Formats: sequence, C-alpha cells, structure tokens
Amino acid sequence: MEQTEIKNCCRHDLLLVSDNVIDRMEGEAGECWRQYPAVPLIYTRQEIWEDIPENDGSGMIRCGLSLPYKENGTRKRFAVYIGPDAVLQVKTPFEVAEDLAGDNGRIGKLLEEIQKIPGIRAGIYGSAALEWVSGYRYLTDMSDVDLIIEGESREALYGFYHMLPGLEQLCQTNLDLEARFPGGRDVKLRELFSTQDTVMVKSVDNVELAGVEDLWKLIG
Repeated sequence: MEQTEIKNCCRHDLLLVSDNVIDRMEGEAGECWRQYPAVPLIYTRQEIWEDIPENDGSGMIRCGLSLPYKENGTRKRFAVYIGPDAVLQVKTPFEVAEDLAGDNGRIGKLLEEIQKIPGIRAGIYGSAALEWVSGYRYLTDMSDVDLIIEGESREALYGFYHMLPGLEQLCQTNLDLEARFPGGRDVKLRELFSTQDTVMVKSVDNVELAGVEDLWKLIG
C-alpha cells in the first residue's frame, strides 16, 4: 500500500501483510509468527524505539504482533517494524464489527444490538478482532470484549453509556470501552463520564491530557 494510505491508519487498525514479510522476519518474533501466519499486525503509536537500533523508523511502520497464546499468564507480544509496501489490506475496528455482527455468537449479537442505537457506531478490537480475522482462538469465557465507540453527539454517547449494564448482561462479559473523537483521538469511555475535568487521550501520534469539555466541542 502507499505510504499516504498507511498514514491514515488509527490505533487498533489491523494490517494484513504479505507472506514474504512473515518468512523474512528474523528472531523470536519471526519464529513465533510463522507458527500462526494468519495473525494480522496491529497499528500502534508511531514512534522510534531507541532500543531497536537496526530499525531507525525511517519510512517504517511500527506495529504490534499479538499471538494466540500466553506464557506465564501473559499474552505473547512483540513490537515489529515493516515497510508500507508489505501491507496488503487494512481492517479498521468498524469494518471488523460490520463483519462480526452477522455472527450468531454472543459478540455478534452484542454488535447487532449496538447497531440499533441511534447516533452510535461501534468497532471491535483486541482479542475478539484478532480471533475473528485470524481464525485462531484468542478468547475465553472470561475474556473482556474491547469496543471503540463513535458518537454523533454528546447526547448519543451519554445514552449509550447508560445502556452498558444491559449490554454487558446480554453478552455476559465485561466491556472495555473507548470513545473515538475526530482525528483518531481515543478516550476511555468510563473516564469521559466520570467527575474528572481532564482525561488521557491516545492517538497514533501522541498521548496527552485533554479537557473533557474541549473534547465534547469536537462533536458538538
């Protein structure tokens, strides 16, 4: 893909890459990835890691590789750099949710319910998205479900927030939620509706504190 297309990516987007990239990946990351070649990469905050001198970040994409198994209770993860020409397809959390909403499982039913809520668009990321796209098992019955929510207005998000207990009961699991504001700025939804005046905002470029009222002004 073109560099300009990749620059439009946001946090949690999944990158499907060519087999050649997986075959050429060196070290432990490559060895593990080749055992699960259908695992996509996760687009993450773009910064240069000083502890990886062989990858100075120039023209490269920083990604996360999260594998479908754990070691000592911790998900096996790696940070990798790839060139933009290695990316075959980008799947946003919202595109994954559109696909998954047709599934008969608990997450598919949850997404179908959310689709009925006016002014709300839901995306899915994390283990549920990785499992759906790769076909490997990431989830257990105890796994939280990670959702990212776009609201047309403050009122729409507020209405969705107050529906959470019913939605969690429907899918019989906890929901870990982020609200996405224009510019790919993501905020924990529960923090947004707390008594805090400022919240942590994450994007592919930065992590910063922002005023809650300033964020609301972005969507009216």
